[in-house]
Amino acid sequence: METNSPQNKEQSVLRWSAKSAEDIQMNVKQIELAEELVKTLQASYPQVEHLGYKRDPADKQIIWIIVEAPIADEDEDMEFWRVSSDLTNKITNTYGHDFFVVAYNPLIEMPLYSARQAA
Repeated sequence: METNSPQNKEQSVLRWSAKSAEDIQMNVKQIELAEELVKTLQASYPQVEHLGYKRDPADKQIIWIIVEAPIADEDEDMEFWRVSSDLTNKITNTYGHDFFVVAYNPLIEMPLYSARQAA
């Protein structure tokens, strides 16, 4: 894959924007919950790499957990999203902390459309 491909640019933006828990001022409980969520995901999907965190620009109470998830099988990818959603919902319902898993999958080709094609 060429280095200037859209997939590489997306990955590079995620890596660049990912911060440490301290950089985005997460509290001890948020760090504990986020780390446990990542460990749970990695138990089922060992290829998942945790890149860091970011606050949702629209709602600073929501913390994005940024991961790279190279999952080739479409059904397995859908299951990954279901599992990550279930885990974040459980945290929100139990502890009141809002998390969202933002995953980059380098194995999925993203279709590119120009503005003219989209119209």
